[in-house]
Amino acid sequence: MRRLIAYAVEGGAQGVLLTCSLYGPVAESVRGPSADSRPGSAADSRHGPSAERADPPVPVLAADSAAFAEALAGGHRRILVLASFAGALEDSLERFRAAARAAGSPVEAVGRVIVPGELPDPGGADAALLAQYSLAPHAEDLAAALGLPVHTGPHSAARALRLATGEGTATTPSGADTAMAMNGSSATEGDPSCSE
Repeated sequence: MRRLIAYAVEGGAQGVLLTCSLYGPVAESVRGPSADSRPGSAADSRHGPSAERADPPVPVLAADSAAFAEALAGGHRRILVLASFAGALEDSLERFRAAARAAGSPVEAVGRVIVPGELPDPGGADAALLAQYSLAPHAEDLAAALGLPVHTGPHSAARALRLATGEGTATTPSGADTAMAMNGSSATEGDPSCSE
């Protein structure tokens, strides 16, 4: 994965979003830009095999770290995590709960597997979190139907990347931004190797 990140950076990427949750540890193991890794610095001149081990000079985000951060910063008491299959739900609940513990947040996370077209019972939740990128296109309709804020990986990641690269403010992304955030995902919804 580090080689793929290096390839993206060499091709001019200003930020990298790893769209499968399995690569979260990779994103967390690499540093974002620092003073010695900006374009033109000595660290910027890295080439060859060592470049794939070096920290990239651009922000690298995990699939849903921005959504977790936004959900935890939202002041919610109970978050309903939604997924279209059990594996994705279990994985996302586990990682979200770990993020909440790490942040010292008392938020409760409950989960439900949903069927297309089904409106889930929020069960006292005051926000929802979509466990898969493939569910993100339904976020706006779901938020309107439930009357709750809905946090999604691609929308949150697009905002975070825009801020991290200095390209704007944290506004709601357009469809193009969402497509940019989702680009590169090759896993399918039912693929057990990725919960996106």
